[in-house]
Amino acid sequence: MIKAILVFNNHGKPRLSKFYQYFNEDMQQQIIKETFQLVSKRDDNVCNFLEGGRYWLIQFIGHEFFCTN
Repeated sequence: MIKAILVFNNHGKPRLSKFYQYFNEDMQQQIIKETFQLVSKRDDNVCNFLEGGRYWLIQFIGHEFFCTN
């Protein structure tokens, strides 16, 4: 199940964040921060699937991520 769709710029600023499951504002900000920290360190030539923390992250195009579990 998709929990959220997150799109970042290269500096970590969210350009789109759509949560399909309820998270309070603090939890949303924490998920956005953790997600960017996980994916910003990765090389461009690695797998598009990433298991991190509480959720699976799937990178499709550029910096668009789907958070699932």
